[in-house]
Amino acid sequence: MKLSGKKVKKEFAVVFRCTTDFGLKISQVILALEKNSPTLVSDYIIYYSKRSFNNLDLINKIVKKFHKQVHFHEFELPKSEQTLINDKFTTRYSDIVFAIFKIFDLLNEYKHVLALDADLLIQKPIDDIKNFGPLLYRNARPINSTLSSHDAKFYGRFTPNAGVLYINDLFPKYKNLTQRCFELLEKYSSIIKITYEEAILGILFAELDIKSKNSGITYNYWVAESNKECSGGLDAKIIHFVYVDKPWNNFEVRRIFPQYSTNLIDLCHLLNIEIPELEISRSTYYDSVRRDFCNTFNKQLYNQLIKSIPDNFYIKLEVDYPVLRFHSKEFTENVYFDLRYKPQLCKKGKTLEQTILLSKINNFEIGVTLIGRNVMEMVCLSKLNDFCLKNGFNLIKTETKVVLFAIASVENYISEYLNLVSKISNYLKENYLFISKISNEGRISS
Repeated sequence: MKLSGKKVKKEFAVVFRCTTDFGLKISQVILALEKNSPTLVSDYIIYYSKRSFNNLDLINKIVKKFHKQVHFHEFELPKSEQTLINDKFTTRYSDIVFAIFKIFDLLNEYKHVLALDADLLIQKPIDDIKNFGPLLYRNARPINSTLSSHDAKFYGRFTPNAGVLYINDLFPKYKNLTQRCFELLEKYSSIIKITYEEAILGILFAELDIKSKNSGITYNYWVAESNKECSGGLDAKIIHFVYVDKPWNNFEVRRIFPQYSTNLIDLCHLLNIEIPELEISRSTYYDSVRRDFCNTFNKQLYNQLIKSIPDNFYIKLEVDYPVLRFHSKEFTENVYFDLRYKPQLCKKGKTLEQTILLSKINNFEIGVTLIGRNVMEMVCLSKLNDFCLKNGFNLIKTETKVVLFAIASVENYISEYLNLVSKISNYLKENYLFISKISNEGRISS
């Protein structure tokens, strides 16, 4: 439609980049969006690669159920750019991520464009996102952290997280910016280390001296940031499953947000397709996030400790709690050696070191516990107090339990834990044979 020789723009487009097997996941986001903001979207735009062509029928069906238009566009990164991208990046990500650059061209046809990832849960209406133009995103990381050599002009500037990215046609010079993104990719690709497409968008926004109008957290809340003091995920409009397992892979994550499973069931009923085998269960928000975090971190911690732990130690691998518990074959199971931690956040990294940094674990509590109904009759508290004072341990005692513990730094927790294990094991063997398996007399009963 044209008016006075000028093409009339449509109101609002939502953009997805579709990779293999993401048809159901994208359809869930579309369903949730239509449930919460049924009048917001004019058209859906799907960029896909040849490899993901078989996923498109499901998306087409769900969009038509809501009487909206969907447009599919095959995308392939130009061969000249393909050779510029690091192999490590292309192993993890498809070239389709670079279709995010097309959002600027779409402003020729739409007043508003919203790019979304598939690992999202839309919980509430998002119609008011239009109030945050011309640009809304959440900061991901400093631009210079994505580059192998720092550039002073990028200090204080951040890349956007491309999971939720909104722009409107008040964005300056948008007509030429898709091409500019590919030019910047060619210019900077040799020094980009990670997240190529986000790094380029960050560089582009820095070049134009434009920033997000808002922090974007309400529209892009990361589950892993949850802790006991922060319930932001319950209030956020869009949940982004970052630094945790994706909900289609992890039961615990689905327990945090049962609405995700509900959406999938509604979707399957609507399209008359088989319902995926996903369970729904109620659980508190923080407890479920914590369990998912502990499941990963305890395994990382165990894999590190097992390299150094004495041969006579065996693990009780906890998956739900922030503690690793070891027993010794030299003692009854009434004695156990713990390594505890308190994450400030629940962010998971690929390695133990990354997880410690991301989750802000500042130290570890290392200790031994003697437990049993008659434990206080069996220990000599004066000797135990002297031992603790000499070795820098704290002492806690109740009617059924005695705990010796110390605080270890994240830099030296392994050596300090092994030192504690050695000192306390020797002390217990010398002073309390009743808890040793070499003695058959007077064991503590649990």
